[in-house]
Order: sequence, then C-alpha cells, then structure tokens
Amino acid sequence: VLVTVLPADDDYTVIASREDGQAGDTSGEYSIELIVPEVLAVGDKVADEVSSETEPAYYVINADSDFILRYTKNAGDFDPEVNISTVADNNSDFEDYAAASGSLDNIAMGDIEAGLYIVRVQEALFDFNFSEVTADFSLSVDPIE
Repeated sequence: VLVTVLPADDDYTVIASREDGQAGDTSGEYSIELIVPEVLAVGDKVADEVSSETEPAYYVINADSDFILRYTKNAGDFDPEVNISTVADNNSDFEDYAAASGSLDNIAMGDIEAGLYIVRVQEALFDFNFSEVTADFSLSVDPIE
C-alpha cells in the first residue's frame, strides 16, 4: 500500500520496479490499483455497502475543526471493522488512529482533532466468512458542539 496526498490535479507517473530496483533479481506479475476515496467534510454523511468479498470502502475526512465520526449499520448480516488512520510522515503508509469492530450497530468515535484522516470499512482481520455477507452502513462526520 502506498498512501499519498497529491499536491494538485495533474498527470502523474507511477513507476513500478522489482525489489532492489535494477540490481534486483526478482521477477513476476504485479497489479496496480488506484483508489480515489470520497472526501468528506464536517457535516457530511454518506451511505454505502461493504461485503466480505469486496475491497474496503475508503473515505478521506479533511476536517478544519474537531469532529465525531458516527458509524451506523443500516442492514445486513456482516459486522465490518471501522478504522480511522492518518497518513504517515513518509507519505507511504497508514498510521492507525482508532478502530472498532464486533457487533456494531451504532458507534461514535470522537473527539477527533481537525486534520486529514482515512476511514476504512472492511472485513476484520480475524473474521472468517466462508460465503459472502454484506452490510449497508452510513458514516457521518458531525461537528462537536
């Protein structure tokens, strides 16, 4: 996973290489996927669906004031994990900020300081679903009053 905030709308080039670059002796197939998550601000709400068979649902919160993140499970037979992360100082990975998992129907994660965050809604690491299960959910980024 490579995480970065690009400075402007522009054309960018991604160069993929093998381990140790030109001096490396590895070879093989690879794939690259670009995920451009929906950006949420304080006051926004979004509804979505996630399943045990799909990629995580990603969102970016760019908050200029402190906030509470609310997760509500609206329907389904799946209990996803909700993660809030920041972008690491080296712009190449997530740093976990908060997470919640288990039988979550309605949670509030807050008092979160203003800033830039990545939210992932996904199957928890040790969930073992042997057939596809889904969850309809909503997230709201609420101001602290």
